[in-house]
Amino acid sequence: MEVEMVIEPKNQSPITTEVGGVMDLVVVPVFQTRDDYKARYGAEPPPPDPMRRAKHWFDPAYVGVVDDGEMVPYLTLAIHPSTGQPIPGPDGNPRLVTIWLTKEEAGSVNIPAGTANEFPANMPIMRLAPIHPPVRPLHPDERLEFGMGGIVRVVNIRLREKALASADQWTAADRALLRAIAAKLGV
Repeated sequence: MEVEMVIEPKNQSPITTEVGGVMDLVVVPVFQTRDDYKARYGAEPPPPDPMRRAKHWFDPAYVGVVDDGEMVPYLTLAIHPSTGQPIPGPDGNPRLVTIWLTKEEAGSVNIPAGTANEFPANMPIMRLAPIHPPVRPLHPDERLEFGMGGIVRVVNIRLREKALASADQWTAADRALLRAIAAKLGV
């Protein structure tokens, strides 16, 4: 029996800037370090487990929930598990994929001590990229693209088209400014 999974967007509106980051789409709390977690909640996060992949986020809906064998679906950026690099889709742009986690995994963090990834390098699981946070589905007016250095960006298509359309148009203020500059230069 095939089950169709639908993830409803929590935010039906596209990003409000022409270009944003993937973090603009994230739907759960994310912590870069153990200190960030402690600053937000006033308590230490659970001890890091080197037998699990690093995970800097949790789903508040599953905190303390006992696993009952059901898996929870999340939409996230497609990341190569060994390299940690975003995987392009058929159109060459980054893509989103569904991952499935146990309820226990969904409701917990696994933040390494110190900075980003200080689990023992000899642990095979630590060679895998962290479990990236879930994001909301893209609005029809949004798309993902690679920016400089391979950074994944979210683009508001309508705002970009508007910016491109007006990029070639000189306004009256633009012309007045150019005339003032030319007058100062004696041209």
